[in-house]
Amino acid sequence: MALSAADEQYLIVINIYITGALCAFGIAGNVLSFVVLGRDQTIRRTTGFLLQMLAVADAVLLVSCLFYITLNTAVEFTDWLPVAVRRGWPYVIAYVYLMISITWTASVGMVVLLTADRYIAICRPLHAAQYSTLPRLRRAVGVLWVLAVVYSLPRFFEADLVEVETDRVSPSDSLALNGSDVVSNNSTMADTLLNLTRNSTPLESGRMLKLQMSAMYKNQVYQVVYKTCLDFVVRYLLPMAALMLFNQRLVRALRESDLTS
Repeated sequence: MALSAADEQYLIVINIYITGALCAFGIAGNVLSFVVLGRDQTIRRTTGFLLQMLAVADAVLLVSCLFYITLNTAVEFTDWLPVAVRRGWPYVIAYVYLMISITWTASVGMVVLLTADRYIAICRPLHAAQYSTLPRLRRAVGVLWVLAVVYSLPRFFEADLVEVETDRVSPSDSLALNGSDVVSNNSTMADTLLNLTRNSTPLESGRMLKLQMSAMYKNQVYQVVYKTCLDFVVRYLLPMAALMLFNQRLVRALRESDLTS
């Protein structure tokens, strides 16, 4: 079902002006944080490094969302961007969708890694010289990004770029339609964003380039095992459990230090 003019204007205001401004401010804030942390000599080097890496992950995530929400809406509902950009936009969206998943996973892992470093420094100070060192943390951050890429890689195969006849496009076969799709409760943020755009680009008379759901995406086992169960465990359950454990130990250690002082 095609969107009305009022609905299109609503999406333009929300996705371009408001979301675009929020992403721009967030990117600027993370860049500023990265610079300030690099010059701050009062903070522990390991803590400053991890905060910088968290700022990088958050900034890349915001840039990806800027492409996926703001620029994608501009492509679909305005003529602001050049024809060459619009023509190759489905290729951009396919990679940006993957980047959102990677950076989202890496950001969550970075928060856990930062909390673990604080736990070692406060609750295990005798082990800090062995475990909380820059070389070890650089390797840990590198491993974290590799794991985020490996975990998110299946999402790259959720969509196929195909040329279709414009009069044969089936809305039910498209990963993203007109912004009116119903998103299931177990969808991730990236899945929700993916359903807010049509992601089609005209090629020539009667044909267009379009992102369509792959057979893997439609597979019920994949939806349940990977997109529901694994996402819940990897991105929510395990990080939340680790944060609760580390923070509980930190609070206990701080209370004990106050009692002994």
